[in-house]
Amino acid sequence: MGEVRAAGTGREARDFFSAAVYFQSPLQFGRAEAEHYVWFAERGYRVGIGLMLSSGGTGPATLAGALSLQLAELLCIHMLQRAVWGERRLDLYCSLTPLDMRRGMYPYGRPERPLAAVAMAQMARRYRASFAGHAGHADAKRPSCEAGAQKVLTALPLLMACGSAHISAGLLSVDEVFSPIQMILDEEATAALQRFARGFEITEETLAFDTTAQVGPGGCFTDTDHTLRHFRGEHWQPGLGSRDMRRAWQDAGSRTDVDLARERYRDVMSRPNTTTVLSSGQVSDRPETLDRKVSKGCESTGFEETCRSGERRGQETLAEHRRDEPPQPATANQRGDGTGPVGSGPPGGGRAGVAP
Repeated sequence: MGEVRAAGTGREARDFFSAAVYFQSPLQFGRAEAEHYVWFAERGYRVGIGLMLSSGGTGPATLAGALSLQLAELLCIHMLQRAVWGERRLDLYCSLTPLDMRRGMYPYGRPERPLAAVAMAQMARRYRASFAGHAGHADAKRPSCEAGAQKVLTALPLLMACGSAHISAGLLSVDEVFSPIQMILDEEATAALQRFARGFEITEETLAFDTTAQVGPGGCFTDTDHTLRHFRGEHWQPGLGSRDMRRAWQDAGSRTDVDLARERYRDVMSRPNTTTVLSSGQVSDRPETLDRKVSKGCESTGFEETCRSGERRGQETLAEHRRDEPPQPATANQRGDGTGPVGSGPPGGGRAGVAP
C-alpha cells in the first residue's frame, strides 16, 4: 500500500510506512519481533517498538512498581533505536493498564490508566524527554455512555497535564471493533474537549463592564451587540448533543445521540464517492497493482472520506444496530456542522487530536 500511495504522490514508500513490534514484558524482546525489526531495518524501514504492560499481569500490581518497570523497558528501547538509527531524542510514553483480576481482560477504560500516564509525563519532564500517553480508548462493545465516559476519562487528565491528548475515533472493545457511529460520537466529544482546552480571554472587551452597566439589574443580555459579537466564538455549538428541553425532545422523536449519529452516517454514505488516491493516468499505468491492493481507493482527507474508509469494517457493527430497530430516514438538516478534526490513524479508526 505504501508503494501504491507513493506512486500517486511522487514520494518514497517509506514516507507512508508505519509498523510496530512489541516488547514481551517483563524485560524481553522476543525473537520473532527482533527478526521483523531487523528485516525492515536492513531495507531502510524504521519499525517502532511498543509496550503493552499490565499492572498485576506482566508487571507489578502496584502502579509505582509497574511504572518503574515500564521506564526501564523504555530506556532499553531508546538505546536500541539509538544504536540502529542514531536516535538521540529520548521518547517516553505510557500504555500501562491494570489487569482485570476477575476476567483476565486487558482494559483500556480504567482510571488507573490516565493516572499512570500522568505520572510518566512527570518523569518525562524531569528527564527532559518527549512524552505521549495512550488515551481516548474504550472497553465498551457498542456506541454508548460507557464508551464515551471511558474515552473522555482517559483523555482529559492527559490534556490537562500535558496540553494535548487524542481520542481514537471509532474504536471500541479494546480496538476489536470499528464503528462509524462511534467515530461520529467521538468527533463530537473531541470538539468539546478542544473548546475546553482553548480556554478564554480576559480583556476589557470580554469583561463586558459597559454592557453589564447598560443592561442593568434584572435585565437580559441576549439581544445586546456584545452577545452578537461573541457568542459563536465563545460558546461551543454541539452537533449531536441535546439542545432542547424534555418536552421538545419528545415531540421531535426522543432520539438519542446514537440515533442522530446513525442518521448522519447514513446521510454521508448515501452520497457518491469521487475521491481516489491516484489519477486516471496513474491508474492505467499500474492496473495490476491497483486490482490487487486498492480496488476502491479512498483517501482519508476529511470527515466523509474517513467515514467511507471504515464502511466495510463497520458493516458487522451496523448490522447489529439495525437488527434491533427499523431503518430511519436520514435528513440533511440533522448532520450539523462537522466538529473536531478526524484524520487517519490506527487501522480501523481515525485519530482525533485535542490541543489548546
